[in-house]
Amino acid sequence: MYTIRFNTNHEMNVLVNKNLYNVIGETVEVYIGAFKQRLDVKIDESLERDTISIPSKYKNTFLLPKDIPYEVKISKERIIIGPLIGILGCRRKQALTQELLDLLLLRFEEYESINGLVYVFTEDSVDPYKQWIKGYYYQPILKKWKKGIFPYPHSIIVNKDSMSFDMYHHFISFIGHTIFYSRQLSKWTQHEMISKDEKLRNFVPPTIKLTKFKSLLSMLKQYGAVYLKPNQSYQGMGMYFIQKRNKVYYVKDEFSNSYVFHSTVQLNHFIKKRTGKINYLIQKSVAFQSKNRNVDFRVYLQKNREKNWVCSGITSRISKEGSIITNSRNRDRLLVADEGFSYYYSLDDEKSQDIQASMIHACTRIATLIEGNGIHLADLAFDIIVDSDLKVWVLELQGGYSLERKKHEIPPNIFSKLTLTPFQYAKTLAGF
Repeated sequence: MYTIRFNTNHEMNVLVNKNLYNVIGETVEVYIGAFKQRLDVKIDESLERDTISIPSKYKNTFLLPKDIPYEVKISKERIIIGPLIGILGCRRKQALTQELLDLLLLRFEEYESINGLVYVFTEDSVDPYKQWIKGYYYQPILKKWKKGIFPYPHSIIVNKDSMSFDMYHHFISFIGHTIFYSRQLSKWTQHEMISKDEKLRNFVPPTIKLTKFKSLLSMLKQYGAVYLKPNQSYQGMGMYFIQKRNKVYYVKDEFSNSYVFHSTVQLNHFIKKRTGKINYLIQKSVAFQSKNRNVDFRVYLQKNREKNWVCSGITSRISKEGSIITNSRNRDRLLVADEGFSYYYSLDDEKSQDIQASMIHACTRIATLIEGNGIHLADLAFDIIVDSDLKVWVLELQGGYSLERKKHEIPPNIFSKLTLTPFQYAKTLAGF
């Protein structure tokens, strides 16, 4: 393990002990994130063998923070300093509020196992010509953010909003395919990708686009109950549950408001008014209810230090009585998966573990399939329903799911894994 010091004489040289000088050579390429600069190497016998003294300022652009525990990799004529990990907090500066910055600090409880320079930034704080970024870096001693100007990182974690197409392709031209979650996928895109696989399509409920009112009537005739979902919805916004019993149509919205229609004309008018020009999907209802509450599961799937998919936890989400969705504003309680299966399905531990293994297997295969289409995922939350026949249904997957906003609703042991694992993976992508 090497120790980094910073030159105090402001000379653009690398200073090392004579023994290390014999390893590195007379000149060396210094790599800091995507930045590199060739510098002369000078001998300083006052330095220990494992200590390297480098400049902190480079080309009048960025000032490398001195209060960070960097890691160093050394070879002939090359010094790599890092890891440098970027977090895309959001796209616009005005959205990177103090509240969001404070929330993002929750991700650093296990920082000591990562080390290096971790900074948060926005798309409009990137200078693509000078190839540096203005943002805030995590200062581990004070456990606070500090402003700075930084070189492009080794890898980037996308926190919430997906990175724009142009910015994504700009970054990969400099740092490679080390950005995750690289692209937001609409519900229909997910459905299309999964349905092309003969075995995986059995895990997704029958789903079609709402193109004509007749398509809704056809799905209701075939399945009896469906969900109407906006293709790009988030947190259950704009969702409707529709059920046909005899010749009467029963509708419930995301706020648990109920409507009854005795004719297709009335129903059609309601649907047109509520959906407008938004693209909607019609999905067969596979909902599981117990004690007049909807029950579903969230599977957290992440790539670890070895670049393998691992499940960091599964939670069971219980809706408020009569609600059609289980998101935080409509939720009565959240349990670990074992508790959910025991209380609402009356299953023993062995059967519960078998079903959870099936859920993880399905999610892993789906994630692998999508990444095979060139979309870098690495950190995902899957929404799952286990129906009354104990069949596993995958409703959708989300990346950039704003983990730090959900600490109050995730068991602490799961939350700690969720915060640490993406950093471990990002560090591996950085080459450390």
